[in-house]
Amino acid sequence: MRVVVFVLFLLTVPALAQTPPQPPSGGKPSDTTQGGGVSTDGPTGTSPGGTDSISPVEPLPGNNPLRTVKGKNKDVQVEPPVGFWQTPQVQGAVTGAVIAGIFSVVSILGSLAIQRRQVKAQYDLLNRQLEKQQELTGKQLDTQRELLTTQLKTQGENTERSNRHSEGLKLKKDIYEEIAKVSSLAQKDLQTTGTLALLYANRFKFRTSMTLIAPVHEEYGKWADIHFKAMGERIEVRDTIARWNVIDPRIRVFEYAIASRSYDVEQAYSGFSSVGALCMMIKPGEEGLPANKNRIEELSILMVPLLKAYQRLKLTIEDYQRELQNVTLSELYGNKATQLDATDPSYKSVTLDEEEYWTKYFKEETPWGRTTFGKPEKPNDKS
Repeated sequence: MRVVVFVLFLLTVPALAQTPPQPPSGGKPSDTTQGGGVSTDGPTGTSPGGTDSISPVEPLPGNNPLRTVKGKNKDVQVEPPVGFWQTPQVQGAVTGAVIAGIFSVVSILGSLAIQRRQVKAQYDLLNRQLEKQQELTGKQLDTQRELLTTQLKTQGENTERSNRHSEGLKLKKDIYEEIAKVSSLAQKDLQTTGTLALLYANRFKFRTSMTLIAPVHEEYGKWADIHFKAMGERIEVRDTIARWNVIDPRIRVFEYAIASRSYDVEQAYSGFSSVGALCMMIKPGEEGLPANKNRIEELSILMVPLLKAYQRLKLTIEDYQRELQNVTLSELYGNKATQLDATDPSYKSVTLDEEEYWTKYFKEETPWGRTTFGKPEKPNDKS
């Protein structure tokens, strides 16, 4: 806009400085009046010198823009007066200003269009960047969500696994306490009944007077009661094997071991109790009679396998308790129980590490196994 005004100013100033139009040659210039006419040298009419006055006449017919003015000597044709805005300079300036304005408007519109395209391009670019950023942000959120879900799932699984592990250790501890309780009672009563059997047999062998010892039938009855109690507790031990073999299927070998050892106890008890019952009928002072002496001697002989059977059953239950202790508590405490030195040097401990060997041994090479599974008896049985 400033350029348009400046151009208009440059074109208008020369037009304002232009001199009025001159009449044609041969005549005097006429003074313009307020009405736009031409005045004479003197007042209208006859001049002081007697000359004729000049009066305006009508324009010549046609399109001739000139006006004819009568002069002193001849008529003069002059151009009609022209207004300021009708001069060629002013009209040219106006035309140039209009054209410049049009070009300015077109230029401004073009600039606006370019700016609009630039703004639209920047807007589109910004939209694409935002969409891309949103897409990336969405992918990042999806990745983070998946990662968080995986972490929470893993954490939940680890927590569940840890809880299950803790509950498993607690359950194993409870299982061992149950097994240890019944095993300890069975071992104690087996030890007691073996001791009572030994005392009962020696009562006859070493007594000198019936007045110095308790009645024989009381000793026999006490031994028999403890025997049956211990054998009942042995059954409870076997029941724990059937109840908890899920924690380690190998412990089933102790079911065979305890059954085999119990079979040996029952066989030895049968002979010892029969002869022991006959010994109760020996009257004081008759211990030296041949028949009574033989019975007392036979009772002493039968006492040996009975005590051995008691002892081996007791040691087998100890092995079971020790191996179950390692299965249930070694992970909790980080240690393993070791076997104690057996009172019988010929006794070999039953272990879970040798489960296959002991299973085959008890099923095929023991009196219980041969009786139960029908295996032929082997000549060198060291059970």
